[in-house]
Amino acid sequence: MEYAFELLKVLLALLIVLAIFYGIVKFMKDKRSLFNKTNQLQVLEKCYLDTGHILYLVKVVDKVWLLSSTKEKIEFIEEIDTINLELQEKGESNLLKNSKD
Repeated sequence: MEYAFELLKVLLALLIVLAIFYGIVKFMKDKRSLFNKTNQLQVLEKCYLDTGHILYLVKVVDKVWLLSSTKEKIEFIEEIDTINLELQEKGESNLLKNSKD
């Protein structure tokens, strides 16, 4: 009987720890959303090239930028034409049609 009581105490302690962890994660998620209410900055796409090397397609206000990220730095590569980007999403890009011919 003493063994069952000890097991119950351990399980209760585990549940309390998990509840505290869940509360902290929920609180941090809500805090993070307080800083980004305007949606002026969005990560549209992420492409992992290698360990520690990532390409980001980021929308900043009304512009779309291609950024490169490593462990040491983040570099601006180029600004993407949003009209061309929208056409590529729809499959109507002239650039893609010309490359198929």
